[in-house]
Amino acid sequence: MTLTFPANGATLTTASEATVNEITSDDDQYWGAMVFIPAAFTGSDSVEVRFYVYDINAATITGKCIYYDLITGDQSQSPPFYYPVTPCRRYRLTFKRVGGTDRTLTWYIVKQTG
Repeated sequence: MTLTFPANGATLTTASEATVNEITSDDDQYWGAMVFIPAAFTGSDSVEVRFYVYDINAATITGKCIYYDLITGDQSQSPPFYYPVTPCRRYRLTFKRVGGTDRTLTWYIVKQTG
């Protein structure tokens, strides 16, 4: 088993669900993500984090959300959120601010092979 981190970044949230990172061509591996909440998060801030995989058995490839968190200011004391590696061909990570102020979240993608 080998772990790699093929993508990472820092993304400012917005009021619309925005794709942070995704793979759009088939790559049969195990994919996961890690998202870090900034210390600036306050009690009024909240953001939705979603990690999607794609249903390859459907007539068309459609996104299925398998991990969802509503992160609030109260949870900022536990800053990392880990989305375990999942066998899939494609994935998408999204953020959406649902309350408070737009905040920059740092993140990275985890890829397991072998």
